[in-house]
Amino acid sequence: MNFKEFKQRSLQISLEPFRSKEFHPLDFGIQRALFEEQRLRRLIDLATQVESLTVRRKAAGWQRQLEKTMSVRTRLESMRGSA
Repeated sequence: MNFKEFKQRSLQISLEPFRSKEFHPLDFGIQRALFEEQRLRRLIDLATQVESLTVRRKAAGWQRQLEKTMSVRTRLESMRGSA
């Protein structure tokens, strides 16, 4: 895959909308975090198919975002468990 194809596919993944039927803020936040985790994992997997320093930097940034999103989700789940 070349860089142009990567940009097109990553844009498609990034523009996917999040839809939730949850009205409780904690449940909504947990679902949103799960959606973001899946999206970031797909972007990171896509980035591994391209040999480019720019893409590696993007993947590193997405990896950091994934770690933050995972910690947010665990925090929200612990809050839901204690409520």
